[in-house]
Amino acid sequence: MKRSISKPKSIPSIYSPTRLWIRNFIKSRVDKQLPVVISIQRKFRTKAFDFYFKLVAVACDHVFFTYMLPLLFWFGYGMLARGLSVMVLSTVALTGLVKDYVMTERPKSPPAVKLSFNQSHTQEFGFPSTHSAYVVGTALYLTIINITNNESYSFYTNLSLYFLLAGLWILSLSVVFGRVYCGMHSPIDLVGGVLLGTLLSFPLAINFKSLDNYLFFEGLRGPFTISIITALVLYQHPTFTEKCICYEDTFSAISVINGIAFGTYLFSIYKTPSEPSITSLYFNYQEFGFLRTSTRIILGVMLIAVWKTIAASVLRKLSGMVFKNKLQAEQSPNFQLHAFGHSGVIYSIRNLVRIPVYFGIGFLVVFVVPWVYYIIGI
Repeated sequence: MKRSISKPKSIPSIYSPTRLWIRNFIKSRVDKQLPVVISIQRKFRTKAFDFYFKLVAVACDHVFFTYMLPLLFWFGYGMLARGLSVMVLSTVALTGLVKDYVMTERPKSPPAVKLSFNQSHTQEFGFPSTHSAYVVGTALYLTIINITNNESYSFYTNLSLYFLLAGLWILSLSVVFGRVYCGMHSPIDLVGGVLLGTLLSFPLAINFKSLDNYLFFEGLRGPFTISIITALVLYQHPTFTEKCICYEDTFSAISVINGIAFGTYLFSIYKTPSEPSITSLYFNYQEFGFLRTSTRIILGVMLIAVWKTIAASVLRKLSGMVFKNKLQAEQSPNFQLHAFGHSGVIYSIRNLVRIPVYFGIGFLVVFVVPWVYYIIGI
């Protein structure tokens, strides 16, 4: 089915003049840039490149970050983990919101060929590119905080850091190019993603230490500030006329930030007796060794996976029992057919359950897992 802004039924109720103008402008760029996408695929496609660009897209996917960012917490990099989590998750949440506001499709396929290990991305709007936003945002964020927070920084004394950051930028830029190569985005989508990621990561990196202190270690002021922003963002989430799952990423990502904030606050009050600091977990590989370190990683990741699976199932069943009529209405064919275009799908039971589930992931990483480590002696 072709998506078109000319459908009379969608324009009066969904689009303001400003929103319609923005969508028209970006959609026209997407259409005009389709030959660019096709040309890149014809010139550069090989089996090796196909595999590489699909692989780096998965390796830099925000689902991957869900399981990799916790390692920074557990390996003793508390401040970096909190800052990077806020940056990445805020970027995911904001790009999801903008996608649902603009509602422009990805490059038409055919003639473009879509290459992806994760087919859920094909169900999302195109502008702006979430991958481009947070990979460039991450590279910029880490570059800035490493330079501005290292008093002895110089090219010669920090050569290893230089190569590490250079490698990160090469990976990030290959992900950006790969989004066009894989037929998942038009150049305008990449421009929007890079711009958004830059605008978000730059102030977060410049105010790295002061933000960490305010958001996580000045009582409940920081967590409540995050909660108020969350409520405003989710309440004002734009409705849309096409079937897209971008809103799910917004709800999930911003809920994890809340879980980290409240979990960190609680850990600052009730930290485990074995921890010398409230700001980060103690970790020393030479002291812990391979077996203990591996056990920590496996146990922590398993706890996240188990919580996510069980909590989602239990909360959906409980919500269905409490809001039985609402759940039955949402499961009707009529709702599934016509929900997109009003707020029913955004604030459905299935989606609202994401808030406690993903809040729990953030809370579990920074509060529950450290206590589990302490109790079982690892």
